[in-house]
Amino acid sequence: MTQKFRKGDLVSIQAVVETQYDDRDELTSIRNKVSIRVEGQSTMLVSPDQLVLVTPFFAVGERVQTKSSVKEDGSRRMKAGPVRGTVVAHSEDAVWVKFDHGQHGTVAAVDLEPSTEIPALKAVA
Repeated sequence: MTQKFRKGDLVSIQAVVETQYDDRDELTSIRNKVSIRVEGQSTMLVSPDQLVLVTPFFAVGERVQTKSSVKEDGSRRMKAGPVRGTVVAHSEDAVWVKFDHGQHGTVAAVDLEPSTEIPALKAVA
């Protein structure tokens, strides 16, 4: 059965983020806006507070880490730091990662975040 919608219902739609603009952008009409594309539709600008992230996207080659072990109540049950690695592939909501410890693993995209590590400087020969 198809859902019946009524005026005033709040709904969510799936869209792909095209660009996120910040407060330094020269055009005031797009400052602090997010450009999204709904499949089969044109691009539209919305405020970030109108969006709910369903599945984060990680590009092949991107450095990622497992999310922090801080629980919602603020407690830390595990003292271990994040596990870091490089994205090898992705499919829908799963990401295949080659971890820095040498093993590969499939991780739900929602359990990862961009790496916060500071890249090491390469020595000049």
